[in-house]
Amino acid sequence: GGNSQWASDARVVDCFHEDARMMTHDGQMYYGRLGLIKRLNRGMERLLKMLGEHGKGKLPKNQKLDLAKLQEMGLECLEPVQTEEGTWRVVFNMKKGVLKYSFEDEFVMEEGTIRKLTRRMIK
Repeated sequence: GGNSQWASDARVVDCFHEDARMMTHDGQMYYGRLGLIKRLNRGMERLLKMLGEHGKGKLPKNQKLDLAKLQEMGLECLEPVQTEEGTWRVVFNMKKGVLKYSFEDEFVMEEGTIRKLTRRMIK
């Protein structure tokens, strides 16, 4: 369901530096554009599955990832905030039933592409 391959989209791929690296909230490192994209696709698949389970059934096939729809389903994405030159933070809030959690992605940009992505859980 949903567009779980969204990160493979050329527009997303082009956002990442070839040598980009990502550190996830549980301390795993991913290296290189393709490694990151695999990881992001997997995360999106999981997210859609999770949301789909408590959302209204499955998303229709090939539906574009729609932020408004995700918000309805309990995912809120706050406006990106620039914390310093070339560094941006985006906070996501998830609500699932009584469960609420937030995570933050920190993007370090270089020449207009994402060089480093760090994901942290926010208590």
